[in-house]
Amino acid sequence: MVNRLLLLGMILIFLTCCSDRNYFHIEGLAQGTTYHVTYRGNRDFSHSIDSILKAVDKSLNAWDSSSIISRINNNDTSVVADSLFVRVFTKAKQINRESHGLFDITVAPLVKAWGFYRKQKTLPDSLEIKHLLSLVGMGKIELKNNKIIKQNPNITLDVNAIAPGLSVDVVAEFLQRQGVADYMVEIGGELKCCGLNPDRKRWHVGIEAPIEGTQMMGEELSTVVQISGRAMATSGNYRKFIVENGIKYGHHLNPITGYPSKNPLLSVTIIANDCVSADAYATACIVMGPDKAKEFLLTHNDLDAYFIYSDNRGNYQVFMTNRLKSLVQK
Repeated sequence: MVNRLLLLGMILIFLTCCSDRNYFHIEGLAQGTTYHVTYRGNRDFSHSIDSILKAVDKSLNAWDSSSIISRINNNDTSVVADSLFVRVFTKAKQINRESHGLFDITVAPLVKAWGFYRKQKTLPDSLEIKHLLSLVGMGKIELKNNKIIKQNPNITLDVNAIAPGLSVDVVAEFLQRQGVADYMVEIGGELKCCGLNPDRKRWHVGIEAPIEGTQMMGEELSTVVQISGRAMATSGNYRKFIVENGIKYGHHLNPITGYPSKNPLLSVTIIANDCVSADAYATACIVMGPDKAKEFLLTHNDLDAYFIYSDNRGNYQVFMTNRLKSLVQK
């Protein structure tokens, strides 16, 4: 997986301390980013967690030429999708359908053309975009007998807007199988919390203010949310962008138009029951823009959201769902 901190500018931090000696705190580097796992128990699971994250890499890391997704992108006809890839693909199909195509993991050719995987080059023109759009669309691929069938061999997949959330879920599910009731799993800003923190309170999670030019997560917070038993993910446009002729283009591409989405949304935080959903819905909503995203949430009562957007005068405004208001730390 590409560097999540740089590519997506994820804007979540966890706020806790490990004063309770019954809590383990594990941290490290994985999937091009950092991870932190805090849990209450009497066993050290650091080796197991490291193995889990390596397994996710071997399935979904497009920068590993031997991974399942890389082999699919390179049209290796012998590759068979594992359970991790199937979970991501199935969820991506669902959210693609619900978002009317605004979330799409076949967007990889467009992402490459716009230069988000490397230093900037000449931007694609309208003819190139029109050609690349012929390779985009989840209706052009299917999963059959655990193998990806493509309508065109040049179709490639990009799961960076959903795979980190799955990584969080897989680690959290492992801890639950071990009987761990109190934990926080955070990978590159995506997280899931359950039970209580070391202070025996709900976990407190900061949502960062979208201030352009900040490089470190958590330099300035917009708010702090109390969370337990749910997952949380944030997608933002204010750190990763490219500039051409003085115009700033955010990194969230609209898979329908082929161009970066231009709307006032600067940051979208989604709280869901699982992190893979929170991750993908956050990306879908930031592409929709504030008005369409609010309408979308009306049909998804299982989601909570926190939007930061700019008004006509360039001032920051905040929208949050009603249920989330009770979780915001006063």
